Amino acid sequence: MSKPQRVRPSQRPSFKLFAFSAGVLIFVVGYWMGNRYKVPNIPGLSATLVHPAQQLPRFTPLFDNSKSELTDEWHLLYMGIPDQKTVRVLYSSYNRLAYEPEMQKRFKARFISPGNTSIPQFAVQFRLDTTELNQLTTALGLATGDKGLFLINPQGELIAIFTNITSPSVIANDYKAILEYF
Repeated sequence: MSKPQRVRPSQRPSFKLFAFSAGVLIFVVGYWMGNRYKVPNIPGLSATLVHPAQQLPRFTPLFDNSKSELTDEWHLLYMGIPDQKTVRVLYSSYNRLAYEPEMQKRFKARFISPGNTSIPQFAVQFRLDTTELNQLTTALGLATGDKGLFLINPQGELIAIFTNITSPSVIANDYKAILEYF
C-alpha cells in the first residue's frame, strides 16, 4: 500500500487566494499612501511647498485696528525686521502682477516685526507680544532673529516658504503659480 500524498501548504487553493489578496491589499494601500502625501508638482516653482499644509497658531496684534486672523485670504507673511531692500522687492513683486489686476488685488503682505517700519500700501504690520511671537517663530521653523517670507492659505495654514526673496519676478511668478494651482 502506498501512503496518501500530502499536499504542501503553498499548493492549497486557500493559501494562493490569501497570498493574492494580501498582495493586492498591499498594492492598494501603498498607492493610496503614496498619493496622499504627494507634493504637488508646479513647474518652474522656486518656493518650497509645505505638504501637508501646517496649521499656524492664532495671535492677537498689540493694536486693535487690524484683522489678526490669517484666514479668508492668501497672505504673504514676512517675519523679521524688513530692510528697505526687502520692502522694495515686495513692492516690485506687487507691481509685476499689474497686468493681472485680480491677482494683484489678492497680493496681501503681512509684516510681523517688533518695531514700526515703513511698509507699502498693500501691506499691514503686526506687532506681537513675546510669547505669541516665539510661538509663531517656532511654528515657522525660524530661530529668534531670523527672517523669512511665507505663503499662508485662506485656512490660516503655511503652504509655501519663499527661499529666494531677492528677486521680485521669482516671488511674483511663484505667488501666481501657487494661487492658480490651489
